[in-house]
Amino acid sequence: MSYTKLLNQIIELSGLQLKEIADRCQLYGERITPSYISTLKNNEGRIPSDNVSRAIAKACNTRFEDILVIQAYLDNAPESITGLLDSIKNTANDDWPEDIPEALKSQLSLAEFICQSYENLDLVPIESAYDTNIKSVTNVTATDNSMEPLISKGNQVSIKSGPVSDGDIIALLHNKRKEVIIRKAIMLDQKKWALVPINSEYKTELLYSNEFSIFGRAYQIIKNIK
Repeated sequence: MSYTKLLNQIIELSGLQLKEIADRCQLYGERITPSYISTLKNNEGRIPSDNVSRAIAKACNTRFEDILVIQAYLDNAPESITGLLDSIKNTANDDWPEDIPEALKSQLSLAEFICQSYENLDLVPIESAYDTNIKSVTNVTATDNSMEPLISKGNQVSIKSGPVSDGDIIALLHNKRKEVIIRKAIMLDQKKWALVPINSEYKTELLYSNEFSIFGRAYQIIKNIK
């Protein structure tokens, strides 16, 4: 899969309009226009900077924020390197997390495999890590539809305590409203955070770190069966 094909797939799966993606990219420090995204979508081999690729991936709520960056490098890598990585991918069956079905492992693209492998190392960038300050909560209930279609109101969300990183979906307690919130967290600096919804009907909220308490990072969603 090429960068251009992956970009189109990510945008299609996001369900977002190009203007919405461009607006969200500004939250990540990249001012791009809908027409520029359209140019990237429709011109095979047109690859932007790493920062723009990362911002688009984040704006589209992809699981791996570096997936487009990695795909860009794979597009330009010699066949000897991509062939070696493919070989590693095809033999790396024992190290996959339990939540990935066997049938899906062979379907993952090479870029997804690299991102998944890196995630399995459980590394957290030091400059963007923030320790949780509420350790006892393991599950919370979504109180609104701000994270649809990923998380709906009433869904149970399993929480992993410990450091959270820029771009993680986190659960937090709004200290003033005494309300549990689930949002994608963007660290604007060490004191100010942007809490970003997936559902465009909800607004991004800016809070200072002393205005909320973090439960932890969301890692599993228990859907309601109706």
